[in-house]
Amino acid sequence: MTLTKLFCRKQKKHDWDYLKRVEKKRRTRLLYKDQDTHGYRIIFRHINGTIITAILDDPLFWITMAVFVGFRFVTGIDRIVESEGVKSISTFMSLILAFFINQSRQDYNASYKVSMQSKGKIIEMATLAKSVLPEERAHQLVRRMNAAHLVGYTCLSDTYTRRNFLDPFNEEMQVLKPHELSRLDSIDSNMTNGGNTYTEIVSWAMDDIQTAMQDGCIDPRMASTLRSTLLGFRTSMAQMFNKEDQPTVTFFYFHLISLLCCIYLPLFAMNEAHRAREEAHLTPSDFGGALVVCVQCFYVIGMRSLAVKLMNPYDDDIDDLSVMTFIRTGWKASNTILNTKVPTEAEGIDFSA
Repeated sequence: MTLTKLFCRKQKKHDWDYLKRVEKKRRTRLLYKDQDTHGYRIIFRHINGTIITAILDDPLFWITMAVFVGFRFVTGIDRIVESEGVKSISTFMSLILAFFINQSRQDYNASYKVSMQSKGKIIEMATLAKSVLPEERAHQLVRRMNAAHLVGYTCLSDTYTRRNFLDPFNEEMQVLKPHELSRLDSIDSNMTNGGNTYTEIVSWAMDDIQTAMQDGCIDPRMASTLRSTLLGFRTSMAQMFNKEDQPTVTFFYFHLISLLCCIYLPLFAMNEAHRAREEAHLTPSDFGGALVVCVQCFYVIGMRSLAVKLMNPYDDDIDDLSVMTFIRTGWKASNTILNTKVPTEAEGIDFSA
């Protein structure tokens, strides 16, 4: 188990239909700028996968609010910490949370970059293979790159499995033939053994290039170009697995942040409760104090939850990377290139005239 998986909450297994629904929501969320953001109706139109659900699912929020209510109505307790002390803690809490978010965001963007590079290498190979290889050989080479793309993502995350991801996708795209699936089953039937399975398919594609050169379909220089493209694809896929082995921050730092959040929010709630307890009965300031505590929880818990989500971009959160879209668009774009037909001048002549 990697540190990234240890940091993130264990997700249950999902079926193909669920993954498609999540993917559809992801693609919709990417267009949030086209929605009614000025009227703030977006706050109420989208609840799932937002700070609201993160807050409601976090026990620390309810503990903090219980501390506020309890200290508001319990008498005989002196102020535990001065307001200036709470302000000082708030300052460095903001700094470490901002740093945590920044590191997680950089890692998320880097994951998106290598995903785009992997898909781009497939399209690049399709463009080269279309122009230099016989049609059957070109289709097989690109098909196997798309197969490695699919198998790589399946091995990358616990969210995507052989049953709920690879098999339905392969039924749709037909990138792996039965005898190839049998070979992969002999290596890792559950597709959980890191990058060993997809690198096997890359080796098949490399053998296709060597065979094409030996058969005289391409010269050694073009074979070298095709190999470079294929190895560039393998390198991009390997970087995804490297990020799984090296988390955004160390466990020590993550533990420190979690500990500080658990200490800071109850202290903040105690301070606000003592300030509101200056009146014996309920006043509007009590509701204002409760709102201040809620907002502080939204910030602290929300920033921490967001960073954790960004740390694992290949999970099943709505804000994770659109893996299904990456695979499908790479497959469609490469096949479109392979099926292109160059128009000739004779096709534009009307012989009936």
